[in-house]
Amino acid sequence: DLNKNEFMWPVKGKVLSYFGERRGSQFSRGIAIQANAGDAVHASRSGEVVFADFLSGYGHTVIIDHQDGYSSVYADNASLTVKLGEPVAKNDPIAHVGKRDESVALHFEIRKHSVADNPLYYLP
Repeated sequence: DLNKNEFMWPVKGKVLSYFGERRGSQFSRGIAIQANAGDAVHASRSGEVVFADFLSGYGHTVIIDHQDGYSSVYADNASLTVKLGEPVAKNDPIAHVGKRDESVALHFEIRKHSVADNPLYYLP
């Protein structure tokens, strides 16, 4: 299995909501990390951009395939700085933090074989 240094925090900030918490009628499949609007969002791990567009319920979203069964999802962004098919290295800027409802935060997910898992299991 992966060690805790494979992934890095995509933004520095306080966790506002946790994996599995109820959000309206749905359970959160990731965590919300508080940040400042416009802060750079960094790739948590290297891979290839497999989605970079507006996604219903997620806003402006980037999904990176890490090519080993894992992928990471970065949502609620103000703008994206990468394009579909682009290779990214760990720590590369990929987007800018936006606002959802009243909070300015990044929604971050880690998926293992397309199933969301608790990102805190992977972050150092």
